[in-house]
Formats: sequence, C-alpha cells, structure tokens
Amino acid sequence: MRCKKCGEEYRPGQTFCLRCGSPIVDNKPVYLDDFDEYDDYDDDLDATIGELDVPYDDEQALASGDTEDLGELSSGEFRRFRTRENYRTDNVVNNRYNNNFDDDYEMPDSEDNYSTPYDDDDDIYESARKPRNSRNDGRKPQNRKPSTNARKTNGGSDNKKRKKSAFSNKYVKILIGLLVVLALAGIVYGVSTLIIKSSDKEEFNNFYDKGYKYEDNSEYEAAINMYNKASRYASGQEEQIKAYEGMWRCYQQMDGQESEQIKILKKLISIDDSNVSYYEALILLYQNTGNSDKIQPLIDSAKNSKVKNALKNFDSAKPVPSIEPGIYNKSISVALSSLEGSKIYYTLDGTDPTTSSDVYENKFKFKKNGTYKIKAFAVSKDGSVSEVLEAEYVIEKGTTDPPNITPDSGEYTDETELTVEVPDGITVYYTEDGTEPSKKSKKYAKSDKITIPEGNSIYRFIAYNEGGVASEIVTRVYLFKPQFACSYDNAKSILVSYLANNGKLDSEELYKEDGSITYVTSKGIQTNESTNDDGSKKYTHYYIIEVEHKDADGNST
Repeated sequence: MRCKKCGEEYRPGQTFCLRCGSPIVDNKPVYLDDFDEYDDYDDDLDATIGELDVPYDDEQALASGDTEDLGELSSGEFRRFRTRENYRTDNVVNNRYNNNFDDDYEMPDSEDNYSTPYDDDDDIYESARKPRNSRNDGRKPQNRKPSTNARKTNGGSDNKKRKKSAFSNKYVKILIGLLVVLALAGIVYGVSTLIIKSSDKEEFNNFYDKGYKYEDNSEYEAAINMYNKASRYASGQEEQIKAYEGMWRCYQQMDGQESEQIKILKKLISIDDSNVSYYEALILLYQNTGNSDKIQPLIDSAKNSKVKNALKNFDSAKPVPSIEPGIYNKSISVALSSLEGSKIYYTLDGTDPTTSSDVYENKFKFKKNGTYKIKAFAVSKDGSVSEVLEAEYVIEKGTTDPPNITPDSGEYTDETELTVEVPDGITVYYTEDGTEPSKKSKKYAKSDKITIPEGNSIYRFIAYNEGGVASEIVTRVYLFKPQFACSYDNAKSILVSYLANNGKLDSEELYKEDGSITYVTSKGIQTNESTNDDGSKKYTHYYIIEVEHKDADGNST
C-alpha cells in the first residue's frame, strides 16, 4: 500500500507517512497484542511509565484517534497511553523497518496544513503524534493541532531534564569516586611514609650506637664506617650533624687525615652554616695544609651575619680544641691545634698559662667523672702570641650497677647453672679462673649457659654502661660435691659380692681363718662429661675401687 500524497509505501498499522507526514486514513490499525516482538517494549514502558489498564474498546479508540468513543479515562491515564503509543511508533516501526529520517529534509505542505520541518527529535515526536488526532472511519481528518509548547514541555523538555539530571548524577558519582580514591591514596601514602620514617629511625640509631661504641674503644676506622652508614638513614638536620660530627671526631684522632677532616667540615657547613666552630676548624686546617688562599673565599661564602662578624675577629693562631667544650657521658680525648710551627702552652688546673707552663704534645684523655678546664695559648714562629683558649669539659658518665649473679657463693650437691641479669645498655664481661675481668675478658651473652663444674670454682663479673663506666666486680665461689645415688660403702659391698659370685673370690669375707686377706682400696671418683640435647653439660660419676686378694702363702690376685 502506498501514500496517496507522495506514493511512499507504508506498512500495516502505520497512521502517517514516514516520508511526507501525511495521515493515512485507510490503513487498518495493528494492535500491539498481535505481535510478540512488542513485548520487550511493553516491559520497558511498564518499568518507566507504569502499567496502564485500559479497556479494549477504549484502547481501540485511542489507537484510531477517535477520542469521541473513549470511555471514562482520567487525563493522566490518557496522557500515559499517548506516551506509550508514541514510544511504540518511534521505536517499533522505525527500528523494525529501518526507516530513518533525514535531519535536513523539509517536508512539503499537505492539503491538511500539516507543514512541519523536521529540525530535531521533538519535531519527529510531533509529527508521529499528528495522525493520531484523525479518524480512521473514512471521514476527513479534523484540523486540530495540539499544543506544540505543551508537547515540548511534556516530552522534549522533560527528557532533556532527565538526561541532564542523569548526566549530572553520573559525574557527581565519578567525582565522589575520584575523591574516595584520592583519600585512600593519601592514607596509604601517609601510613607508608610513617613506616619508612620509623624504619629509618631504627636503622640510624642502630648504626650510630655501634659507631659510638667503636669510637669509645678507639676503633676509629670501624666507627667511621658505622657513622657513615648512619648518615644514610638520617631523617633530619640533627641526625645528619650527629653522624658527620662522629666521623670528624674519629678523623681528628687519626694521623694524616687532614684532607678527610676538610671534606667532613665542608659537609657540616653545608648542613649548618650558623656554627662558627666549623669555619674556625676549617680555616685552621687550611693554614696547616698550605691552603691559606682558600680562607678568604670561605669567609666570604658565609651567609650568616653572626658567623661573618665572628670570623672577622678570628685569631688563627689561637689553639683550637678537637672537641667542643661541654658535658659528656663517656671518656673523651681532646687534641689542640694551632698554626703550623706554633708552640702551645697550657694548664689544666684553672690557672692562666705562661711560657713556663707545660708545652702541649699529646692529646688530653679525660676518663673519670669530673670537670676539666683547659687554658692554652700559642706562640707562632715569628714570636706573636695568640689569645688564650679556655675550654671546660664535664664528664658525667654516671654509675653502673654491678651485675646480679645467681646463685650465691656456696656448696652445692646438684648440678647448677649460673644466671646473669644484664639490663639494657649494659655489657658484662667475666672470668672463670679468678682473675680480674675487663673489656678484654670473655663477653657474656644472654644465650650463654654457665654450669658450675665439680669441685671448687671461682667466677668474677664486671659490667660497663654505654659511657664506659665500670661497675664493681662481683665474685662467686662455688664447691660442687655431687650427691650420688650409691655411697662408697654400698659400691664396695656390691663389688665384693659380684667377685665372689663369679668365682673371683672364695667368699665375701675379707679376713679368713686360713690367713688369706682381701684388700679393698678406693682409687677415687672418675667423672665423665657429656652434652645434653639442649646444650647443657651432663656429668656421670664412677667409683674406682681396687680389690686385691692374698692367700696364706702370700700370692696376690
């Protein structure tokens, strides 16, 4: 069948021409219940518009556009039905037969004055509804034009609002999701940073403490190695300064390490450019190593005003101590330096030095608790006298409690193991031969097991804190006399009985009337030592007994 207006072929059930838009008045309506493929659209409509229970006759009337035959329908039901019809027409017919509109096509005027350009989807929506206002009973279509504004408001505008709302909701959800992801990433980053910082702090303390102990034992190369490792885990300026000052102290105690001292001092200045002592020590090193031309550029490079003013009045001949004056909790060694070729005079009793005072030659070693005052000046080769250096050092190493050793001294009959309590920061050394212990003695470890041996034994213990302060020596004296399950008399009786029963002796009587005599002599106790599965020592003891029998003729067995 073809359109009477333009000759376009149309399908059964069409109510308007898809080409020119003219109403089709002689085409039999096709009801949606006749096609199974409309079920999918019904489901979509039921979900979005809601189910509509319309009587069959009223549905026919609505489909044909004959509103005069409608039963009692509310305006809301009527609008819902028309929306359903538009949905079906736009989707089922167009999609089923693949009829597409040309957006640029302008439909010519028809004799029924339905002249509407197809500019957008709303115009297509309008033209799809127009034939539904005509009757299909052969009468001429009524010239009624529904309100375009109303349709646009109800259809296109609402759709656009819904699309816009859905669009906004979609991006709000995306934005919220991104914020959640960023928040989680921030939390993960924060936790990871804390863990890393905590780990770096532990590593720094571990290496620094080891370096400190090596330095205290005058093992400077090992100490420098530990301080250098500590610097790699330093998390702030304070830790960096501690590590590099440790290396500097060690290089000062070593001969021929001036170039290394210069490197360390440059590093310290780059970390803390407000410390005047770094500049003064470096200036002195430059003077003593033939690099005087570097002194003025060093002074000019100082950015701190206090440092600049201090360096202007700096007396390069004045003795410089290797360690800053202050309070220390360990033994220290202090070296003095001045211009090459200068002679340094000093005192340690607080009096002012003169050229009659002692001449400095070796480092000062301050080991005991107390206050030490150094006063010194230098006389250069040309006879000029420097200012007097005054440096005060306080050694407060504290005290170290003696180690707690159990059991107390005494006599024991059971195997006994010694227990040594070692607090944190304390190191214990001991001897097993009664000699005086020191840091060169055997170092006690918590895994050590000390078992009292049989007989007499003497143990001596000493403890040191981190500052190197020693405790009093603790002495333990033990006598271990094992208590055996079998006494010597029992053992002797058992042995004689055994020999008699096996024909080695005539009888168990030691003295007989025939003049024969049996001698039983103790040869002491033999102890065999072995090791248990847990590493402890095990002792097995034996009586050594000699039995000699002499007959009446003096023959011995």
